[in-house]
Amino acid sequence: MIQVDKVDYKLDLNGEITENDLKIFRDTIEKELETKGNNHPPRLEPFQKPSDDKSIMERLGCTEACYWCGALCWGSRDHHENSDKTKTHHSSHQPAGLACVSDKYTGELIATPCHNRTDDTNVWYFGKDVPTKWGVAKVLDFPDWKFDSHCIYVFNDLMCWFFEKLHEDLAKRRNLKPASSANLIQNGLFLNYNDIISTLRTKIGEDQDSDDIRIIL
Repeated sequence: MIQVDKVDYKLDLNGEITENDLKIFRDTIEKELETKGNNHPPRLEPFQKPSDDKSIMERLGCTEACYWCGALCWGSRDHHENSDKTKTHHSSHQPAGLACVSDKYTGELIATPCHNRTDDTNVWYFGKDVPTKWGVAKVLDFPDWKFDSHCIYVFNDLMCWFFEKLHEDLAKRRNLKPASSANLIQNGLFLNYNDIISTLRTKIGEDQDSDDIRIIL
C-alpha cells in the first residue's frame, strides 16, 4: 500500500522509521481529524452510562455469583425482588475448584459441583471454626439459591470439561493441589468436548451457531 486518500506512503522495509516519518504520520492524522470533525455538529449531550440504560441492564441479567462455585445466576435483572419462586437464584453450577475451592485438609481442588454434593458433606464457610452439613447450610445460610442440576445436563458437563482441562493450572497459580483422579471420576469428568457441543447445538436449536453457545455460557 503506497497511496491512501491522496497521501503517498513511502515504506522501506529494509530501513528504519525516522522522526520525520512519524511527524508526517502525526500531521496527516491531525489534519484528517480536524477536517472530518468540522463536517459534523458538536455533540451537546454526553454519552449515557450503560448502567443508566434499562435495556442494557436487562440484557446483562442477574450478576449474582454462587458463593460455592462462582457460577453466575441465569436469572433476569432484579429477579430477586420478585415475590414468587422466580426470585431464587439459579444457574448451571460448576465444579467448585473453578472458583479455587479446595479440601480443608488435603489442599486439593474440589471437582464436585454444587448439585453433586451430598447433604451429609461437611463444609466450612464464613470463617467458621466448625463444619456445617451441606444439607443444613443450604437451608439456613443460602436459601436464596437453587443447587439443583440444570435440566439441560450438557451445560453441567461442559463446565466439568473446563475444570478437567484447567485444574492443574489453577492449582499451580493458587499454590494448591490439583483435584484427585478419584474426585474427577466420581463427578463424571473425562468428557468429550465435541460430543458436548454437538448435543448443545441440538438442544438450543439449529439456528444458533457455536458463537451463540459461547455467549450463553
